[in-house]
Formats: sequence, C-alpha cells, structure tokens
Amino acid sequence: MLAGACFDSDTIFPTHFGGIGGVLGALAGALVIHGLRSLDATDAVIVLPGLALAAVYLAFAYGAWTLISWGWTLGVLAGAASIVYVTAVLVGGWADLMVDAPPLALVSVLVVVIATVALFFWFRPNVKAAFERA
Repeated sequence: MLAGACFDSDTIFPTHFGGIGGVLGALAGALVIHGLRSLDATDAVIVLPGLALAAVYLAFAYGAWTLISWGWTLGVLAGAASIVYVTAVLVGGWADLMVDAPPLALVSVLVVVIATVALFFWFRPNVKAAFERA
C-alpha cells in the first residue's frame, strides 16, 4: 500500500485532491484540445496555462500520494497557481462568462474557495510533518 493511501489520527489530510484536480484539469484540457488549431491569442492565454496547471496537479497527485517531500511544495504551488489563474480569468471576463456560461462562472468561484481551503489544510503542522517524515 502506498504511504499516502493510509491515514492515521496524526496525519489526516486529503491526498486525493491533487489527483481529482489533475484528472478534471486533464479532462477539461482534452475537451479543448480538438479546437487548439482555431485558438486565437486571447484563447491561448487562457487554455494553455490551464493545461499546464493540469499537468502540475497530476505530478502533485503522485507526490502527495507517495508523501514525497517535493509533493508538499508542489501542492502549495499548484493551489496558489489555481487561485491566481482562476481569479485572473474571472476578472478578465466575468461579465462575458456570466452571460455565456453562468454555471461555469459559479464553478470557477467554487474552485477558488476549494483551493483556498486546501491551502489552509496544507499548512497545518501535521501535514507538513507527514511530508518531512517521508
């Protein structure tokens, strides 16, 4: 069994969030890839960093699952990058997004909230200690 797969009372934390974020990001990217040839510069600025962030989350998922020491750092970077990226997309096109796809706008706000909560847990002493012991 992998180290991140088991939980004890001292190190309870969600290692699965990275995997979920990576898979969802990769799926979202896969839905867009078929249209990469038709991307203009504005769309590319939004889509390509999102695909890169999905790759970071997949690497983070592995690091968190196996409790590799760099997994903690990558988790913090991925969480912070998610907050910055989604906030920038929302600020840049909130009005258009609310008209064209209101559910997507609300999900984006939810992503920022979840990433913020995950970062809070990521900085808890027991989580940091779990990665240092590994």
